[in-house]
Amino acid sequence: MWYFLISNSDSYIEIQGSYDRVRNIFFSNQREPIENLELIAIAQEGLTKEILLEVDYLEDVIMGGIPVFSARFKEVIQPHLNGEMDFVPCKVLVKNDSYLFYAVRINTIMPIIDYEKSGHRELARGGTIIDDPIIIKEDIDPNLLIVRDAKYMSNFVVSNTLKKLIEKENLKVGFYRD
Repeated sequence: MWYFLISNSDSYIEIQGSYDRVRNIFFSNQREPIENLELIAIAQEGLTKEILLEVDYLEDVIMGGIPVFSARFKEVIQPHLNGEMDFVPCKVLVKNDSYLFYAVRINTIMPIIDYEKSGHRELARGGTIIDDPIIIKEDIDPNLLIVRDAKYMSNFVVSNTLKKLIEKENLKVGFYRD
């Protein structure tokens, strides 16, 4: 079973920097080096210091599809990973304070969406794109923990195994299925 992640509506951030460069780092098959990369994100209205100290998952509203997790999440989950994620330091700014989170590059990329069963919507300029409900294929390797779709790269899912681990560790991450 696979799940999408969801954050509290007060947990939105905007990752700063060149849109093309950031998306290339996180959504390209090129595996651009990230060793010396550090991102900055601006907390959106409603995201307070108190909320930041509680949550373990933030949603970026500009780049889309880049999961941003707390240092707590990284510490607990990283030992269970088998190269499935790369963690990039991301300072989240709230007023005059900064908090360390990690933007995640998902390294397992494959077709995970059942395009025929999923919803679609027409684009004004012509063509269609995937839309709710997004249906995940049933035949994804259950040993994987997190996977990004090969076509619609801003869509990713986590396995039931990762969900259970997150819940066991009481990390503040929300889940949903379409």
